Parts: sequence; structure tokens; C-alpha cells
Amino acid sequence: MALIRSDALFATLRAQRHVPYTHFPDRRRAALGDVLRVFDLRAGDGFSVVTNDQPVYISVLDGIVGVAARGGERIDVRRGETRLLSPHDGILRASTTGGAVVCVADSESIDELMSFESLIDGARSTDKLSMEALERARRSPAFRRVPLECVEEALRRMNRMHVASGTEVIRQGDQGELFYVITQGRAEVWQTGLHDDAPQRVAELGPGDSFGDEALVTGGTRSATVRVTADAELLTLGKTDYQSLIAQQMVDEAEPAVAQTMLKSGYRLLDVRYAEEFEDACIPTAMLIPLPDLRSRADELDRSARWVVYCRSGKRSAVASLLLRQRGIQAVSLRGGINTWPYEIVPGSTVEA
Repeated sequence: MALIRSDALFATLRAQRHVPYTHFPDRRRAALGDVLRVFDLRAGDGFSVVTNDQPVYISVLDGIVGVAARGGERIDVRRGETRLLSPHDGILRASTTGGAVVCVADSESIDELMSFESLIDGARSTDKLSMEALERARRSPAFRRVPLECVEEALRRMNRMHVASGTEVIRQGDQGELFYVITQGRAEVWQTGLHDDAPQRVAELGPGDSFGDEALVTGGTRSATVRVTADAELLTLGKTDYQSLIAQQMVDEAEPAVAQTMLKSGYRLLDVRYAEEFEDACIPTAMLIPLPDLRSRADELDRSARWVVYCRSGKRSAVASLLLRQRGIQAVSLRGGINTWPYEIVPGSTVEA
């Protein structure tokens, strides 16, 4: 069996009139390529796909496949057919006796694309944002876990900004008033840490990346400087709109007693303070990743785990929770931080997990 992506896939789906793909315009081709899985099966081959207990679209482009549906019933799907099925035990299992080409997509992703297509249709008449900007913004992690109606309203309120190479868009220490999404161009993030004599380059940003959110969540000053390195187009959103449309939708908080119960039920603990604070006192079993390092080190976290995140007062952990949820990691912020934690606290070791 070979897992394939074909340039002719979209055309074949439309030519064979597979619904819902017949309703997608040509510009949706790249987006569909991100959510479709295509299996080229030889005689006797099979495959299984974890579906997280949601229905899936299974389309057969050639041959016949047998699929185990909910309740164990076997359903045959033939060339030219698309079926929306609820797999047995959350796993789609399919096989063929004579060979087949099969396309699979989860219904949630398809629904999201169809909804976003409606959003773009609605934006056409206003022409406030270009179609390309809308597409790039949709792919930004900043919007990935935000309810669609909030994304639509945020995009409606955003403005475009053209920035020349060499421009410092935000400066460390300044007050934060705007949130930014890069739709074209590139930028670098420079930061002066507690023990640095001069700014250090800590990250590079490109289309789809966002910045400026930390100061808007905490109400503090900018924690880094962002300098454009190739002429850029940015989408900007004001502080109040960002807080109501994005941050409040993304940040979950838990009171200490609730967080303690979460930890007993299997949640893991992440401390996002500085190492010096961690050494002085921490909550037992906590993993340390200081907030300024979290974007570059998020891959160190177990993505299958659920996390309780804390800092000193709850402000930095709110930002951390937002960043993690944007990346598909389940996280809640400890309300009030370690300052309000009534349970055991111990000296920490900066040997990070």
C-alpha cells in the first residue's frame, strides 16, 4: 500500500462528482490537500485511520472497498461513491480484495473549510481584505482553535499594513496596542534577556505567523522587538478586539482546587516562570519552560498530554495556555498562579525535563 498525493486528485473528485468536493472552487485545492488522505491499495491491502469518534468522508476513486461501520456492519463503497460514515470504536478500517484508490477526510475539517468558504464569499463584497490575505490568515495558528464566528469578526475588523524591510514593528519595553499576523514577507524576533548585554535573535517569522499577543493578554509591555527583514504585509487587530474575539476564546483558567483535581486525574504541570523563580519555589512535578522560550520549545511537550500551566500571578500562564492551544495542545492556566496555590510547594531544580 502506498500513501499518495496526486495533482489530479481534485480534478478526479470533481469529475466523478463526489459530494461535498463538487462544491469547492479551484482555489480550495491547496486547502483540501491539507486534509485529504489518499490510499492506493493493491489487492488484499487494507488500512486503518484514527477518527477521534467523528464521522469521516470516504470516497472511492477506483475499485471497491469494504468499511467496518459503527456496530461492526461492513459496508461496500464503490468507484464514484462518497459515504459519510461513523467508524466502529473510533477507528476507520477498510480493505479491498481487488485493489482500489480511496480518499479519506474527517468531517470536522471539511465542515471548517466549507464554513470558511462562506466567510470568504461574504468578504468579497467589502473587499477590505484580499482573498490571499484571508487564506493566509486562516492558516495562522492564531486562528486555528478559535470559533469560526470569532475568526470572521476578527478578520472583518483587521486592517492591512505594508511594512518595508528594516522596520521595527514593535519594540521591547513599549506598550502593546495591536496584534499582528504576517501574510507576506518575513521578520526576526530580538530579545534582551535578564542576563543579556545586548539583544539576541530568538526567532524568525514568516507568512501565517503572528506576534504581539503577549502584551495584550498580560496588559504589560512588549517582551521583544520584531524587525521586518523582507517587505511585509501584516494584518493588525486592536487590543480590545483581540482580547474579546481571540484571547477570551482560547484561554481556559482553573481555580487551584480544580487544578489539583486535574493533576490527580492525569494532567501534567508546566511552569513558565524564569529559572530563578523556579529554583526558589515550585509546585512538585512541574516541568520548566520559561515563557520567552515556549514558542521555540513547544515541541518538547507531550502533545497527547493535557497540561496545567502556571506562573507567579496567572498572567504569563494565560499567554502560555493561549500559545499551546493555538498549537493543538490542551492547556489550562492556573488562576492566580503559584501565589494562590494552597498546596505543597518545594524548591525546584533547573534541570529541565
